[in-house]
Amino acid sequence: MDVRHEVLEGQRAIPRLGRVVEVNRAHPPYAMPDAAGAEEPVTAFLRDLALGDSSPLTCRSYGYGMLRWYRLLWLPGTGWERATESEVAVLTGWLLGRQPAASAAPGRCSGGRDGRSPHR
Repeated sequence: MDVRHEVLEGQRAIPRLGRVVEVNRAHPPYAMPDAAGAEEPVTAFLRDLALGDSSPLTCRSYGYGMLRWYRLLWLPGTGWERATESEVAVLTGWLLGRQPAASAAPGRCSGGRDGRSPHR
C-alpha cells in the first residue's frame, strides 16, 4: 500500500519532525528551521504574513499549519515544489480523521461546564 493511502486511511502516523521557533526578529517573529537553518518557502510566507500587519500569534499559528504540511510532504519524500492535489487530499483526509469521536450516547448533548444541558 502507498504511504499516502496509509496516511489517508489512518493506518500510518505522520512523524513529529521539525519545529516552529520564536526568532529574534519582527518579520517573521516565528520560523520553521530545518537541518540547514530554515525552510525558505515557510520563512518567506511568514515574513509576508507579518508584514501584512498580522499579530505574532497569527504567524505562530500559520507556522504550525505549515509544519503539518511539511511533515506530510517529508513522509514520502515529496519536495515543496512537487506537491500536488494528491498531497492536499491526503492532508485534508488526515485532518478530518483526527476529529474527536462523537459522544457515546447518540442524540445527547454533553452539556456545559456544570454538566447541565445547554438546551432548555
